[in-house]
Amino acid sequence: MISRKLLTMVISAGIVVSAVVNVNAAPQSQRLWGLDRYETCSSIVNQGWTSTSYYAVIVNGENFPDALSAAPLAEKYNAPILLTQDDTLNSNTVNELKRLNVKNVIIVGGEGVVKPVVESAINKLGIQTSRYRGQDRDETALKVASQIGTKNGIIVAVNSDYADALSAAPIAAREQMPIILVSKDTYNFGLQSFIQMNNIPKTYVLGDSNVISDRVASIFPNVQRITGNNKYERNINIINTFKDKLNFNNLYLAYSEQFADALSGSVLAANNYNPVILVGNEISDVTNNFVKNNLNSVNNIIALGGHAVIKDSLVNGLISGTAQNPDDTNVDLYENEGNTPRNLLNGGFIVEKNGWIYYVKNGDKVCKIKTDGTQERVLSVAKNPRSINVVEDTIYYVGDTSNSSINNSYTGAVSIFKGYTDNTSFNSLVTKREENYGQEYPYMQVEGNSVCYSPNFRFISRENANYYEEFHKLSVDTNEDKISSGEYFKSMIVKNGYVYFSTLYNDEIRKMPISGNKKKDGTIDNKEINFGIKGTVLDVVNDYIYYTDTNGDNYRIKEDGSNKTKVANITDKFIIHGDWIYYILKDSDNLGQLHKMKFDGTQDVGLDAYKVSSFAITGDWIYYRISGNGNIYRLQLDGTRKEEFPDKIGVKSIDDIDVSVKKGDSYKLPVVIRGIMGDDSTQYFGVTWDKKDIDTNTVGIYKFSGTVNGYNKKVTLSVRVY
Repeated sequence: MISRKLLTMVISAGIVVSAVVNVNAAPQSQRLWGLDRYETCSSIVNQGWTSTSYYAVIVNGENFPDALSAAPLAEKYNAPILLTQDDTLNSNTVNELKRLNVKNVIIVGGEGVVKPVVESAINKLGIQTSRYRGQDRDETALKVASQIGTKNGIIVAVNSDYADALSAAPIAAREQMPIILVSKDTYNFGLQSFIQMNNIPKTYVLGDSNVISDRVASIFPNVQRITGNNKYERNINIINTFKDKLNFNNLYLAYSEQFADALSGSVLAANNYNPVILVGNEISDVTNNFVKNNLNSVNNIIALGGHAVIKDSLVNGLISGTAQNPDDTNVDLYENEGNTPRNLLNGGFIVEKNGWIYYVKNGDKVCKIKTDGTQERVLSVAKNPRSINVVEDTIYYVGDTSNSSINNSYTGAVSIFKGYTDNTSFNSLVTKREENYGQEYPYMQVEGNSVCYSPNFRFISRENANYYEEFHKLSVDTNEDKISSGEYFKSMIVKNGYVYFSTLYNDEIRKMPISGNKKKDGTIDNKEINFGIKGTVLDVVNDYIYYTDTNGDNYRIKEDGSNKTKVANITDKFIIHGDWIYYILKDSDNLGQLHKMKFDGTQDVGLDAYKVSSFAITGDWIYYRISGNGNIYRLQLDGTRKEEFPDKIGVKSIDDIDVSVKKGDSYKLPVVIRGIMGDDSTQYFGVTWDKKDIDTNTVGIYKFSGTVNGYNKKVTLSVRVY
């Protein structure tokens, strides 16, 4: 009898040991992703809803504010969240609606966020629709909150950023607590009325008084703040606050610099009581420690989104418990590039992203407009804005702080500004005193959540320390402004997580990670790669380094030293696009004509753009500005369809030309003439004359008839030979 008990105990012990071994097994990794946010959303929905769903919730996939309150509503109806563009029902969303045999779609957001044409497209699928909307994002959140109820409490998040609301979304969904959005310092009557009309047993305010002021927090009953020094600390502190209600068998990872993947996955996570953990390009210590401390409970770590945003090395490090901040050498940020290097070196006055064009208007405004020419909107007013970068829902630019609509304590200074593409609130990330107009921050490019910039060739910082041609990497998450310890730069290009540069004194062309070449303790970590060539870096395109050697000749070469090929000589203002080099021709006539040619200099074609001072290529268009004129003009890549942007103003008039030439003197017919546009601005046009030349050896008056593309009248040239 005793031996049987012992045997039973031994067997039981064996089962326990086996169970412990199983629990301690390394978590499995999984990735739900697609080529874009819409395919990623579809992949997430396929995972969570395998058969049918009577309901679906649809939100704008490009615009976060109205979408933030959707998770509790979707969970209430056991519905997936699907994404759409504002004016087009995405094909991935159509496929999911059909696969799930959805009968009723709930749209979150007004008709400016999800347009009636999208609702009509849903109805044509035989699906009924309803819509929750308000006058703004805060009121929309209240409309949704009224459907959820407040008996379990509410969650209050700031309306100007999405990270805190997304951190709480799975918990809010599972616990059926509505997410209320507020401004930092103000609230409206509608919110007061909502509070008075509802019994709210608990209010969770996300963030300290620097995020949501005490004035705003005090209007809510039974407040508990969940704080943290940054979005990652608040993310983990939110999870820990509700730890007893969560199951850590699955941990969902979402990229902190875009809202769509986290929102799409929030209801899937809520269905299984799982949290969503925010990660950037680097793992914060608080995130690393949280995962490590709970690793024994984790069966699966599921990345929401592609490899470019959540790297395999990051996931594997969390699984093994050895996660470290990855070197930037392992970071491919190309898909999150805010603008192209050459566009930025040419002024950075325009960029096209996600169906919108962001641009500088009249030299003092940052605006956006749909690619179809509708919905133009002023985002910011500042003196001499430039270097526009757009990454996901965030816009960055350089601008002078004087004459600015942005609150800033500095005068006679220049800042790098950050804001969101859907509102007019911008903050200064870094500021320096202006010494030379338009020369501060000569290079500023955003890759992912890093602002890469050079302050100037020479300036005095706020600490009155002298600097010369530095390179900085500024984290938009932590505001850490890291100065690289590389040698002084003669030229630089930021590409795919590296800075390519030539040294100031010996012209060596090198590259190093954008994080620089110092370890955290300040010691040198030799990450620089010397390519063994000398000259000036021009560009890095498709694994080729384009450079001018010390003799003034232009080449391109693979990074491994192979395929070195001589290319045509080009000016300092050029852009490599496809198989062509676009450039501004410098000639004795000072026409400033835009040209394109093949790499070897063949097929050199002059385009109908003259007196060009700067240009950019974005989308299918060449955008350019001309000397003495703040307007923007554009033409297609093949040189056709020239027009003023964004107003498409036509030519109002072109004056006839009268010239006098002394007998026997040479005279060339003009190839460019000046026209007056509909807004009274000046533009220059190529002209084709009915005769090619003139014999000035005979006294008389000679008439020529000229044709200008886009102008329906003939232009007359009268040459008097005397």
